[in-house]
Amino acid sequence: MNITPPPANTLVDTVTTLVAQSNNIKQEEKRVFAQSTFDPTINLRELPLDSVATFGKFPYRPSDTFLTIYAAVLEAIQKNPETGVISPALIGTNGVVPLTVLSTIPDIMQHYHNTIKNAQYEVLLATNAWEPSLSCEHVTLAIRELNERAGIQGRKVVVKILVDTLTLRNTFHDRFVYKPEEYEKLGLPQIEEIPNIDLEIVNYHKSPLGTFHGKFLIVDRTVALVNSNNVNMRSNMELMCHFEGDIVNSLYDTFLISWREPMSHSRLPCIDTPAQEPLWNHIQEPKRISLAERFNTGEEAKSTCEDDGKFVPYFFHEKHDPVPMAVVNRRAYATPGHSDLLTPQNAAWLAALQNAKREVFIQSPVFNAKPVVNAVIEACKRDIIVTLFVNIGFNDFSEGMVPFQGGTNEHVARKMMKKLQAVNKEQNLHYYWYIAKDQDVPIQFQQSARNCHVKFMQVDGEVGIMGSGNMDTQSWFHSEEVNVMVDSKQIVQEWMLLMSNNQNTLKYGRIDCHGRLVSGEKIPPKSHGLHLSRSKGGFL
Repeated sequence: MNITPPPANTLVDTVTTLVAQSNNIKQEEKRVFAQSTFDPTINLRELPLDSVATFGKFPYRPSDTFLTIYAAVLEAIQKNPETGVISPALIGTNGVVPLTVLSTIPDIMQHYHNTIKNAQYEVLLATNAWEPSLSCEHVTLAIRELNERAGIQGRKVVVKILVDTLTLRNTFHDRFVYKPEEYEKLGLPQIEEIPNIDLEIVNYHKSPLGTFHGKFLIVDRTVALVNSNNVNMRSNMELMCHFEGDIVNSLYDTFLISWREPMSHSRLPCIDTPAQEPLWNHIQEPKRISLAERFNTGEEAKSTCEDDGKFVPYFFHEKHDPVPMAVVNRRAYATPGHSDLLTPQNAAWLAALQNAKREVFIQSPVFNAKPVVNAVIEACKRDIIVTLFVNIGFNDFSEGMVPFQGGTNEHVARKMMKKLQAVNKEQNLHYYWYIAKDQDVPIQFQQSARNCHVKFMQVDGEVGIMGSGNMDTQSWFHSEEVNVMVDSKQIVQEWMLLMSNNQNTLKYGRIDCHGRLVSGEKIPPKSHGLHLSRSKGGFL
């Protein structure tokens, strides 16, 4: 029997619209998630794709690839709406991507600075780690400049910051509000220094393992930045996308649900003002500096190859009409173990691998979560070309020595190759160690000189997923993650051009079945010692 679901516009209640009336996030979150979103008797994956498309605010019918993945996402929501950290009516959406930054943390935080300082009404910032650093200084300076501008114009701007700086207090409370006297130790201005800013900071961590790992910024409900980096400083290559359009409303809803606490300000200024048409005209380029200067944000490393001039930190996309998008998050889950698998994020990743027709590309600092390792092996058995860009040695101690984490990147790479060799399919797995743009061999993670923290997947050149989620056990089963799925051949093609041009991974990083570089160069050995300091990129 051909069952057609009700149109998406029947899912009208969202946390955002209800909070605009009651100002009670916790109450409205429960109310929205308690609603019967989908008929539990309907098998969403067996519906015609045209019917699946009705469950989203799409500008046109998305591609079959996107809709197949989207059906799996909706199935996860059908089983448990809370796993998506978003009102179900806002998962399927649309928007534009004027800018992508694939570069070091200072380049991304410069765009944060420029975006925050130009706010008119409100700034909502979410991050995992928040550490006094150059990144923190970018945010603090922007807040000070915003305070000065607001004072001249006779207005007040609301600034809300959500962080996960795990403390003993999280043992008793998942969330707590920082007191103003604690702002200084966070590297933020004192309240009396910014009289035109209504600043509030919430710490969120569900002990023991439910980390808040999302990283995004929303300004005036018109612009959203979604990125892979925290507000700290590391020697990392990172990814950030600047979104505009209806997608901003979806991410706004995710911020409210993640925040959950009563807000000191009676109402968010933009709670009644949904994002409208994209702006496209307000992005400043960073200053031009050498590759060595750009990459030496941690321990310095000497460049070993010439600059070919292709590195572009800020990539301005060809102007385009809104394209189909979906927010594919996962909730924070505190309980140890690997039971919390069925979430929108995981469903999207697995469906992408299970339904790919030609190719899948993944870049992640760590690649060891059992579900995705198995899914890649199965895809390769179907003669799908799977390309992995992974950081050698990333968090080896926590991934390899702490129980149930999945193993080190090198261990997992060898295991995958061995399994594929047994069925003569190893040629379908293209495994690469990340190599920075100014290098010709990988540098071990322990050196804190050239690492990669990008989280990105694309399937068949038409659907891309980016955000905060790693391909490790923590992101698959425990952390709250925030990701955006985009359906656009143009945007995905431009993203892949960046992935090729802004690193030397594709040029020099391929390894063979024995773990050796195909280039013939030797992989530098690991140094001795555990290197667990978080400031050097340790556990988190």
